[in-house]
Amino acid sequence: IATLGRRCMPESDEFLEGRARGPAAQADESEASESQISETVKSGIGARGEACGKMKQLISGHWATLLVGIGAVVAVSVLQYGGLIWCSVLLQKKGTDPPILLAAGITARISSILLVPAVSWLADMQGIAWILFLGSSMLALLGTPLYMVMTTYFNSFEAVVASYGLGYGLIFTFIGMIFFVYVCELFPVDVRNAGVGLSYNIGFCCFGGFAPMIFEAAFEHNTWAPGFLLSLAGLTTTASIIVSLLLQRKGKMQLTHIRPEPYFSPCGVPKKVPVKCEELGI
Repeated sequence: IATLGRRCMPESDEFLEGRARGPAAQADESEASESQISETVKSGIGARGEACGKMKQLISGHWATLLVGIGAVVAVSVLQYGGLIWCSVLLQKKGTDPPILLAAGITARISSILLVPAVSWLADMQGIAWILFLGSSMLALLGTPLYMVMTTYFNSFEAVVASYGLGYGLIFTFIGMIFFVYVCELFPVDVRNAGVGLSYNIGFCCFGGFAPMIFEAAFEHNTWAPGFLLSLAGLTTTASIIVSLLLQRKGKMQLTHIRPEPYFSPCGVPKKVPVKCEELGI
């Protein structure tokens, strides 16, 4: 089909002119194209070597920050793929009515969307790490009770919508809307792209990607085990933030490279006292 179609297509003017110039012009064009290809290959090899050098620099010089970034996405990845997706399938297997599942899913998404401005304002006032710490702590404390209510009263509209829709939706707003900025602030600009990509993808692939399989295996062993796994995921992110703050206080890690204040300010952002020019000797 391609050959027959090619025969019916008219030749371009450039092709006809090059053909009229003869074999010498075609040889010059071939040499020029070969030189362009070789330059492209050399530049590609150089870019690949530079990327490998940046990756080695990232792993050797910022391995602790990478671990913090991976720990920061554990809660949101497990909640998204385990708490929201796998639990929805579980309720469907248990026999929950489709209108209840639909209402719970819509409630979770709408509550997450509507609370974004408020959570973003709190992040500006209190700090990115403080919001993520609050959300992961909520998942650590409420992950198991919400799961128990949802699976025990799986055919109750109020129980499923309140636990799955409002409960998980509220927690997801705190840990799933601002963690991108948290991970970006961890790395300096020269390795930020590689650092964010590596920590984000490893965290989501290892914890979020395997969450449904682990939840299914845990459910066969104990019907309440997935709830404990949700709380464990929240506890992991909470512990990661606490350890990183302690390391920063000891001077062993720099957590912020974009906006140092506010970062973790549970008591509010301290007001800066204006300094007069006379005090500075100006």
